[in-house]
Amino acid sequence: MKIGIIYTTLNKSTKKSCEILSDKINADVQLIPVEKAKTECILKYNFIIIAGSAINAKVQRNLKLYISHNIKNLKEKPLGLIINCEENIDR
Repeated sequence: MKIGIIYTTLNKSTKKSCEILSDKINADVQLIPVEKAKTECILKYNFIIIAGSAINAKVQRNLKLYISHNIKNLKEKPLGLIINCEENIDR
């Protein structure tokens, strides 16, 4: 089985989570930054994991755009979702 993890990260915490997960999966896993992910990335994998962070309850814009541009192909694949949550507190 080939698994593609398409991720975006601001402070590398999401990438680190994806790396930890990929080490635990017994399959061919490829980490793909969303900036480099193309439609072909979805088509060549059996399973797709989308990973990003949410800051103050908002998911990163580039991840939302990738999903909206590729929603048709994503709907045809088994999917997983990782959301790392952070909160900015101004004091």
